[in-house]
Amino acid sequence: DSPSGTSATLRAAGEQVFTAPVANSGASPGTPCTASGGAVPPASDVINSNGDVDANGAALMHFLQFLDTNYGVTNVSLVGHSDGGLWSRSAITQMRAGASAGPVVQSLTTLGTPHTGSFGADLAEYVTDGKCELSNRTEQFICQALLKVINQVFADLGPTAIRELSSSFLASWNPQQTIGCPVSVAAGTFVKVPYIGGLLPTYYSPSDGIVGQASALAEPSESLEGTTIPGPGIPDVIRIGSFPVVHTADLSFLGTTNTLTNDPAIGMAVLAAVQAGTTRPACASPGFGAPTPRSEEHTSELQSHHD
Repeated sequence: DSPSGTSATLRAAGEQVFTAPVANSGASPGTPCTASGGAVPPASDVINSNGDVDANGAALMHFLQFLDTNYGVTNVSLVGHSDGGLWSRSAITQMRAGASAGPVVQSLTTLGTPHTGSFGADLAEYVTDGKCELSNRTEQFICQALLKVINQVFADLGPTAIRELSSSFLASWNPQQTIGCPVSVAAGTFVKVPYIGGLLPTYYSPSDGIVGQASALAEPSESLEGTTIPGPGIPDVIRIGSFPVVHTADLSFLGTTNTLTNDPAIGMAVLAAVQAGTTRPACASPGFGAPTPRSEEHTSELQSHHD
């Protein structure tokens, strides 16, 4: 984490930060950052960054239950970057559906989460042997303009993750999710499609390189064919800002090293959202019935596989 990153900002404000274990399919999530002799999350709690969004939501739910059992975490504020926001929404939905144990999820803040889809994932489905193959001329132009980005970011995802980040998949997935709290959202807007960017729906431009502003801010938009891309159906969305950053450091070749997770202004906006979330209704309260009074606040941060 950089000195000005979101995790560092939260820690400096006195929040205890846990990072959910994430790894590509079959890979190790690395050495857990626990004190000597501290409990280590089991393999079943590791989120598969190539895997199914609801399976990852279940893994996150189990990780939160692990924190409750082993570290006494009774209240948690989730901060999800990219896919982490979708995994968080799935975990909250599953906890609200009847999980018998776990901490109260007090709030959710998302950074560059493709709530309605990633145009990068949409286009990646039409890239063959590193080349764009689209019949729509505008889509072909955008794909060609961002081909290096698409190849860089989506090369290792695999078909399941790419499909589940598409607007078509999320249009059917979103109505199945429930959440009991406002969601704070932030977008990256450093990248603008050249020449025609101002004419495009905000699902495409501006963007952080792979997630458009409308999707990250949980707003409806439209496709290049003129069809509606519906909003995610989150009852209450708090938009904490759009920032001139890219999705991850992998995209620094676009002209900036500022990302959704290392920008100081975003870190402060996330801290404010986490602190404000303690005064609102909880997102999920498994095993506790009605939300409990706040005892000790913890923050669990999900970094997506794009980092």
